[in-house]
Formats: sequence, C-alpha cells, structure tokens
Amino acid sequence: MSRLTAYCDWVKFRQEPIQLPLYRAEQIDAIGEFYQTRLAISRDVNLAPGRRFRYSSFCKEILAAYGTLYTGEPCEANVDCLITPLNHINEALEWMSKLRDYDHCHPISRLEWFHATNDIQIQRSWLRFKLDSIRPFLLLLVHIFRLMLPDHREFCEELEGSLRRKD
Repeated sequence: MSRLTAYCDWVKFRQEPIQLPLYRAEQIDAIGEFYQTRLAISRDVNLAPGRRFRYSSFCKEILAAYGTLYTGEPCEANVDCLITPLNHINEALEWMSKLRDYDHCHPISRLEWFHATNDIQIQRSWLRFKLDSIRPFLLLLVHIFRLMLPDHREFCEELEGSLRRKD
C-alpha cells in the first residue's frame, strides 16, 4: 500500500467509504460520446500518424479512467479503488506530454489541420482542440481530489468552477 493510499485511508475512508459508482451511466456515456467525437475529428482530418496515435492514446486512457469508476451496481469501497483510475490519468498525462513534445518538434500544418486559414490560427485551433479535450479529464481529477482530500472541498469547488467556465 502506498503512502498516499495509507494517508487517504487514515484521513477519510476509515470513517466514510467511497460510494460507487462515482458517475451515472448517462455521464459515462456522455464522456464516451465526447471522446469518440474527438477521435472521429482527429481521424477525419489528415493528422500525422504520430500525432494521431498520441492523441488517440490520450483519449483511450481517459475513457479507461472513467470506465473504472463506473461499476454499475452501487457499492462501497475504500481508496484502493481510486488507484486504477489514477494510473490511467497518469498515463493520459504522459500521452499528452508526448503529444506536446511531438507538436514542438513537428508543428502542425495546414495539411493536417484545416480548421483555420493561416499558420498562427492553425496552431491556436489545434491547441484549443487539445485544451477542450483535457477539460473532462481535469474534472475527473478534481472529483478524485475531492474524495481524497475532504478537508479541501472549497479548493476543489473553485477548481471545478474554473474548469466549467468557458472563458
């Protein structure tokens, strides 16, 4: 058992277990649709294979993280049930980092991403696409933080509020 797991058990979960599922089936379906749409967009444009692979790997890890938090039947669990989604979140971060590095070495071109008219707009449009893809992922992370750090509820609510705003 890791130190974080032991700490979380000591702080909260010895007294109050996690109620699963964390998300309703409709919420998981909506997230799945969101990322399937994103993957379809990335397939419909002419992204370089390396860029497409990294982006699709990121999406798959996020879908896996959400999937592990939906068990179907209501039940109680302890912090150990969060380890698998946190591992998927870590992998997703790794893939997004690899995508950022790839983008740095191979800037996206008009041939790959035709949602803009000049090179600066292409870079911004692609960046916006990636940032919009990260939003549900960050909301999941805040949800997990809220469970793991119950004494920091206000901070988590502030984070969630800023992620839900579109500005």
